[in-house]
Amino acid sequence: MSNATSKAAIVEKARSLYEGREAIYCEHGVLRVRVNRVYIDSCRVTKYLSEYMAYDLEEIPTQGLPVWLVPMGQSLGPHPLRLTIGTNFESHLYPDYLNSYVGWSLHFAGSLIRS
Repeated sequence: MSNATSKAAIVEKARSLYEGREAIYCEHGVLRVRVNRVYIDSCRVTKYLSEYMAYDLEEIPTQGLPVWLVPMGQSLGPHPLRLTIGTNFESHLYPDYLNSYVGWSLHFAGSLIRS
């Protein structure tokens, strides 16, 4: 299997697990979100283009959220927030939890979302 084929397969697995689902997004705080899209994106690292797996998220307004750690006087921006997060292709893909070696995680457990 070629590298491009394996990346596409990983993205398809992530799509089947996460697209359209609600989750709790944790990074510098906590938001309730919906994963709208999973795709391959690229960015320039030094002189090379590097591909990564990207996730488009949309905040779901929820009483008591967001709980966010922002410096005094700074705003999160207009609500509902729209975010794009990304990770490498070696991420752990589980039905209820997505975490890679970055500072964020998504939790898909229904009991958390309904709470």
